This record gives sequence, structure tokens and C-alpha cells, in this order.
Amino acid sequence: MGGMRSRLFTSTLLCATLVVVSGAYGQGLTTGAAPPGVIARTSGLSPLAQFGVAWGAALVALVVAFLWRRRGGESITTSVRLRPNHIIPATFQVLIFSYWALYWEPLTDHVWALGVQLIFAYTLDLAIGVWTERAWRIGLAPVPVVLSTNLFVWFTGAGFWLFFLVAAIALLSKAALKRESGHIFNPSALGLSLVGLLCIPLPAPEFCYDIAHELNVTPSMTEFLILVALLAQLRVPIVLVSLGAAASLWASVEVPIFLSRYFSVHGLETFATYVPIWYWAPVFLVLALLATDPKTIPKTPAGRLLFGLILGTGIALASAALTAAGHNDFMAKVLPVPLANFLVPWCDRMAERLDARLRPALDPLWNWAHVALWVSLTALSLLAPGNKANLFEVKLHEMGLTRQIVQSEGRATCESNPAFCEGFSFLKEIRLWLDP
Repeated sequence: MGGMRSRLFTSTLLCATLVVVSGAYGQGLTTGAAPPGVIARTSGLSPLAQFGVAWGAALVALVVAFLWRRRGGESITTSVRLRPNHIIPATFQVLIFSYWALYWEPLTDHVWALGVQLIFAYTLDLAIGVWTERAWRIGLAPVPVVLSTNLFVWFTGAGFWLFFLVAAIALLSKAALKRESGHIFNPSALGLSLVGLLCIPLPAPEFCYDIAHELNVTPSMTEFLILVALLAQLRVPIVLVSLGAAASLWASVEVPIFLSRYFSVHGLETFATYVPIWYWAPVFLVLALLATDPKTIPKTPAGRLLFGLILGTGIALASAALTAAGHNDFMAKVLPVPLANFLVPWCDRMAERLDARLRPALDPLWNWAHVALWVSLTALSLLAPGNKANLFEVKLHEMGLTRQIVQSEGRATCESNPAFCEGFSFLKEIRLWLDP
């Protein structure tokens, strides 16, 4: 009975959040600070006003939950939860934002948005905790939701309200959508995916600003993500997910090219151009960190490898489908994550059939070897001639907002910025800052 009440409450709260934010949207398109190159609308509610509406809804939910519990004579306890599955991703995300902020100036102007989003997320999380557990939950659970969302997309101006929808879906899904091992979906990925589907028909970038290329402006973001992910991969055997996803993305590019060139299968090379590069920082972030949440991936080693293969294939297909339809494919890297989460029991069942053959190679005792393979493959890809240079964000750098970029006659080139175009150039980065 208690579980049904909790699910009823969270479902009602989710519907109420949808109504409120939709109402805020319907009152007018809004103005506000937007990333470079984005022209914000000039009428309607400001982003701060939208925050006020959403935060007011969360406060109402908190008060209703508190009064409901008190009316039944139930006491509300205080629960302090500093769990590793919240602390570790929050720490990783702070490190990534810190490194990113060293080079991308507009990120400092986005701090206020992170602040108000955290206020909303914490208020809503308190409301959910009071209702479902009769407890004031104090911890870091909302932090990974907020920070991970802002590593993929910024909701600006007219679309600022969409973040509150992402957070509501993410936090409520943890309480309402569960299986025996815990919540079914990666909360951030579910919120981003569902709202990402809403973003497809909306006028971008005034609503949903794809931040993928901006994330890649640093000289060594992928290399930095390798180091950050190592802290988790060496602690928990999750790297098989990343290996499987990278393998399927690589195959989605190389197999069509091979078939087209040597077997005259026409049209496949076009498909290959739609598939994102697996070691490109925004995609690598999904493969190495977002999709490897231990609570939402299979428990068996073979299941984790299969999970990764499904994820990489899903990213390739989603990107190709969106691009072919004339849409921005920036959400393609996140959309398959909830689907893969849903298929976790199936992956584990299939793994039982493969376990006898694959167990010796995939045993967690060999995790160090799996991690070494992952790092080696990524390093070889980044160090291969021309690969890193092809990821150089010329247009963004020429806007003059990237710190330490050298421009010659208004042009930013790899020749003038070797630290940005060579793999594992951390020493050159240090020299940039010591002798600018």
C-alpha cells in the first residue's frame, strides 16, 4: 500500500510539474542570457521568472507532502545520505566543469543557471523524500542530475523551463520506476532523453542549446575524461560497457565503408558519415561516465559488454536517423541510454548463455586488463596522425572566447595551436599557462 501511495504521489507530482512548466511556456517566449551565437527571444517571462514558477511548484509539493504526513500523525526524520554513488559522479562532474572553465569563457556566465537549478532540484528532492520515506533527505543526489544535464545541453531563454522538466523526470523516476536492484533508468539520461524528444521540433538553439562542440574546445578534454573515468573504472568493473559501445560505434563507421569500397554496396558510406566519432569528447563522456552507472547496467560481465554493444548501435542509428531527417543529432548520444537500461534484465539473461565461453576473458579479476585495453585503444586513436586535428573547433575558437587560442589574421589553425591538435598535450598546456 505504501509503495502504491508513493508511486501515486510521484506520478501526480510529475503531471503537476508538466502542467506548471507548460503553463509557464504558454505565457510567452522569454528573454535571457544565451550562449554565443544564440539570439534570445525578447518577450514573455524571464529565465528567473520561469525559475520562480517551477520553484514555487516544488515548494507547494513540499508543503503538501509535509502536511499530509503530519496530518496522519507520522513523524518526519532527518536522513543524511552521503553515498559513494552520488559523491563520485558529482566529484567527476565538478572536475570536468573546472577543466572546461579554464578555456571556455562563457561557462562563467552560466554559473547562475547552475545555482538556481540546484535550488529547484534540492527542493523537489526534499518533497519526494518526505512523501516516500517520511524523511528530510540531505545529500548530494540532486547534484549529479543538475551537472550532468548541463554537460550535454543548456536550456536558455525561451527554453529555460525545460531544465526543470528534466530534473523532475530524473528525480521522480528514481522513486517511481524501480526494479529489485534499484531504479531502472539512469535518472539524468531518462530526463534528457524525454525532454530531448521535445527539443527536436522546437526551434534550436533558442530552446535547447547543443553544448557538445563547446565541451570540445579544451585542448585535451577526451584525455582528461580518460583520467577522470579511471578513478571509477579501477574501482568498479564497468569498463566493459565502454569497450562494447566504442566497438559498435567503430564498426558502424568502418563496416559500411568496407562494404561500400570492396563489395560495391552503395549508400553505406553516407550512413558512416552520420555516425559520431566515439573518441570525440561529448560522445566519450557518455561511453565512459554517463552510461556506466553501476546501478543501471547489467550485473554480469558479458551482460555489460552486450549492454555497451546495444548502446553504441543505438547511438549510431539514432544519429543517422535524426541527421537523415534533417534534425540536429546532438541528443542521439543520450537517447539510447534509457532503452539500454530497460534491457538490462535481458542482457543478463543472454549473458548466462555466453558466460561459459566468455567468462575466462571477462572475469572481473581481469578488470585491470580491460581498463588497460580501453586506455590503449583510446590513446592510439587520439595519437593517430590527423585524428586529433580533425576535432579542432575552428569556428568556436575564431569567436575569440577560447582562452589560450592564438589567431593569425583572424584565423585559428592547428599550426598556431599545437596544444589543441596533438594527443595528450598536457605538458604543452602547462607551458601555455606558464608562458602565455
